[in-house]
Amino acid sequence: MRKFLLALAMVLLGTGTAAHHASAITLTPNPTDFDIETVGPGHFQATYDFTLSQTSDLKFGGVSAFISNFNVGLCSSAACPPADIIALATPTNFLFLTFAIGQENALSAGTYYLLVAGNASFLGGKFLVALNAVPVAATPIPASALMLLSAIAGLGVFGYRRRATPAATA
Repeated sequence: MRKFLLALAMVLLGTGTAAHHASAITLTPNPTDFDIETVGPGHFQATYDFTLSQTSDLKFGGVSAFISNFNVGLCSSAACPPADIIALATPTNFLFLTFAIGQENALSAGTYYLLVAGNASFLGGKFLVALNAVPVAATPIPASALMLLSAIAGLGVFGYRRRATPAATA
């Protein structure tokens, strides 16, 4: 009986721990490529829309040259009013360069907009933006068969030890 329970435990343990691989994520930006953009002097604003095919952790950001007040924001609508802003990148200035990096965790599937804005110098400016999406792994739920087997094995061990221990004489 012990060999049978041990064999059953091994089968269920092996089955319960099988790995599940997440499918690849589809990130479709529009325009389809994020090239270095050149802007003329003064204020500018550019919007990039993209689609996530599943819930993902998203990192986004950009780098600019000769652009002050450089901002990169993640929005749920193309117009991007303050109520639709999901996350803003944190800008860091270094001489004439600005780096802006932000992230949003567990962003559900759907279409989103990356808004880039700033003030280019009197000679103009350049910027580059990027996105990185990683699918969120589903939380595994313990198999009820494994818990049942653990309980049966525990009762079996308890019963075996009880039967093997001689009764104390009075």
